[in-house]
Parts: sequence; structure tokens; C-alpha cells
Amino acid sequence: MINTFAQIDYLASAGGTAWHRASALSKLVLALVLVAEAVFSPSWVVLALTLGTALALCATARMPAGLAMGVASV
Repeated sequence: MINTFAQIDYLASAGGTAWHRASALSKLVLALVLVAEAVFSPSWVVLALTLGTALALCATARMPAGLAMGVASV
């Protein structure tokens, strides 16, 4: 588990995608929206769409698929 967080930390600091260049405030707002959707979602469909959105964000940030799925399963 510690290695997983170390890999995420490295990718967050060494990345060069548009998500890495975005402002901290916009990333914080997006994270809060995704968490709020997960907590207050009325159906499984909304949860599945939220998970899909989060995985799409990971893919566009060039996060390895195995790492994204490992974090999603925790």
C-alpha cells in the first residue's frame, strides 16, 4: 500500500499533462465534486458514471492502468 502511494506521489510531481498544469483550486473543486457525487448519489448508475469519470481522468493524466485500478479497488 505504501508503494502505491509512493507511485502516485511520483506521478503527481513528475507529470507533464494538462491535469498537472491545472490550478490547485480547480483540482480541489473537481475532487470535492466527485466525492460528493459518490457520497450522495441516488443510484448505482450515478456511481458507475462517477467511477468512469475518475478512471478517465486517470487515463488522461497518463497514470498506468494497473495503478489506477489498484487505487480504485481500495
